[in-house]
Amino acid sequence: MAFGSPSAASQAVYGTSRNGRVDWVIQGTDQTYASWQEEQLQDIQIEPAQ
Repeated sequence: MAFGSPSAASQAVYGTSRNGRVDWVIQGTDQTYASWQEEQLQDIQIEPAQ
């Protein structure tokens, strides 16, 4: 991985402090990385500890 976070990558591209989670979008859509990531987390089923 070239960058440690989406914001670090966005900062390198834009040359200023950025929120990479909203700067980056899923190719071919208007969906932000933040929105996509939240969807992925909702899909995870967490089993209770026994």
